[in-house]
Order: sequence, then structure tokens, then C-alpha cells
Amino acid sequence: MNARISNILSRLTNLFEETIRLRGNPEDKTQFHSRHAEHLVAAGFGFPNWHGYLTAVTAKSERCCGYYLPDTRMIISRMSDLGYSGPIAARCPDLFAQAVTNGDGSTRAEFAEDLEGERLRVSGSQRLAYNSLMHQNLTHDVLDNEDRLWSVLARFGIEHDREAEDNLEISIDMPPDFPSLHHLGQTVDLPITAVYDLDQGSDQEALFHGDNRQLGFRGNLRLKPSGKRGWAYPTLKMNSEPFVDGRNAAEIQGNFQAYDWPDIDKQKFDDGYAAGRAGMTPAPQASFDWLAGWVMVANGANATGHMSTGLVDKALAEAMANASTLDTFSPKDVLELAAQACRSCASTRNRRSLEEIIQEQVDRLD
Repeated sequence: MNARISNILSRLTNLFEETIRLRGNPEDKTQFHSRHAEHLVAAGFGFPNWHGYLTAVTAKSERCCGYYLPDTRMIISRMSDLGYSGPIAARCPDLFAQAVTNGDGSTRAEFAEDLEGERLRVSGSQRLAYNSLMHQNLTHDVLDNEDRLWSVLARFGIEHDREAEDNLEISIDMPPDFPSLHHLGQTVDLPITAVYDLDQGSDQEALFHGDNRQLGFRGNLRLKPSGKRGWAYPTLKMNSEPFVDGRNAAEIQGNFQAYDWPDIDKQKFDDGYAAGRAGMTPAPQASFDWLAGWVMVANGANATGHMSTGLVDKALAEAMANASTLDTFSPKDVLELAAQACRSCASTRNRRSLEEIIQEQVDRLD
């Protein structure tokens, strides 16, 4: 038995034993046995018994990696046959998913429904819930882990960092019924499009209408079976030439617009932030960087939260209110401190709107 399977079995044994111990049902006389966890693992991966599962692992037809869809019906049926009560058996698919997912990051099993009968749907939508979840997982894995995508973008002067991820939109053409029973055991090819916003979020209206300047690439996302009920993490192939290219002359030379960020020491900012959250008042010798963190959250303010949700006007107002309590600060100093504090928390999506609000405040001072 390899280490990965051993770890999953160990985690599931502990979870299962704890569930039985805390079941709180005196009429349920079933006694936990460690071998029952083996039945649960095998059933979760879609095998009739533990021996059959190990045989598949040895033959490398069952690799226990990537995305997995637990076999809910088989799990419940198997545990019921072993004498566990309905509530305990119904809990077992969740235990399996938790044991598989809480490993070394090599496997996910968030899917807790069976692929037969009525399917779960996104609230207020006809979209299948696990179609949406799989789309989110694939998008996350491409943005975070696919060096092949970022190596193509790097050829055009776009390096992989937080700002680049904020400006990149990933679109995956996924069948509306994926994953379903007929997809199991099949290689699935999904067309993918990656479009970079050359305006870097500065023109929100153009971005909303799709009129922003873009650099776009098409590719293919391939999911290969990693077992009877799962797929390995995706492999990606991207075209090396863009299908849409809105770069200007400077950008073609690799010179993308650079936005000035406040030169604020992050540690000092974080220290001031922590002090503000704790209700502490600034010391007379507190640095500008420390005060920038403090004004964002002191006196019950939530300016950092407002910045993350795009409410830049509220963020700036709350930061200015706190800055105005500092005795030695003039109105101009108050605005500069609050503006720099908010800028340090701005994303590409709200940078332009923040600058517009700051300019309004500058005009009022004049």
C-alpha cells in the first residue's frame, strides 16, 4: 500500500471511529471495526471491495489524484450492509470526501452528491452545482499552477504576479452537464480562453462592456481519468500567438503602464493595523506607515473591508475620519495619509475609482 492511500485510510479510520463514538444513538448497536474503513474507502472510489481497489492501484488504473466524485450510493449501501444505521451510513460520503480532500493537496473530493437522479443546482439558477464547482476549481488551478499559460504570457511581457492574475480572465467552455455519469472514465477536452486586460482595470466601463484593450489566447484544457470516478489535475496547451491583440507600440516593446504604489513598509502598516483593531491610540512618534494601517481600522472603521468590496468612497471617508483625530495633522495631511493608506489596499479593479474620489477631495481643499 503506498503512502498516499495509507494516509487516506488512516484519516478516514479516525473520522469514522469518532463519528461512531459520538453518534449519540443508544439503539444503534453497531460496533466500529477498523476494517470497515477499508470498505468505505473502496466504495468511495467505486470498487466493490478493498482487494479490488488495491488491485487497481497496483495496476495504476486507480491513481488517487486530482478531482474525485465519491460513489455516494455505493458508500451508503455498503455501510448499511455492514449494519450501520441510516443516519451513520448517510454521513459516510461526507467522511470519505473529508478524508480524501484533507490530504497533501494531491486529491480533492468535494463532490458529495450521486450522479444519478435529481442533481443539485446553484441557488436561483438551472446550472448544476458541481458544474459550477468544477469550473471554479479548474480556473483556480490554471491561474495558480499552470506555468504553460504564464510562460506564453511572459513572451509578451506579462509576468506572473497578483496584478497579472487580477487582470486575467479565464473562460472554460465546459459542457453544462459536466461532470455526469457518461463522463466517468473518459478523457475530457475543454476549450479555454485567457484574456488579459491591457488597461489593467483602469477603465471599468470599457471592461464591463468588453470594449477594453485585450490580449487574448486560446488553448485546450485536458482532463485524463485518474480512476473510475475521477480526473487528474488538468494539463494545458495554449496557442503561442494571440487571437486578439490590442497592444500599443510601447506595449509591443514590452513596456506596460506602471502604476505608482505607495512606498509603505508592510510590517509597519500591519503593526498599525493590529493596534487599530485592538483599540490602541497612536504614540506621538508613530511613523506615517504605522498610521496608515491604524487609520484603516481604528475606532471601529472597516476601510480595508470596503476597499476589498469596491466601496472606495466609504473607505476613504472612514480613513480620513480617523486621520482627522491626529492633533498635528492639517486637512492636507489628513487627506494624504488616508489616500496613501487606501491606495496600499487598492486592487486593479478599484484603483481608478479611488483616484477619482481622491481628486474630488483635493478639489474641495483647493
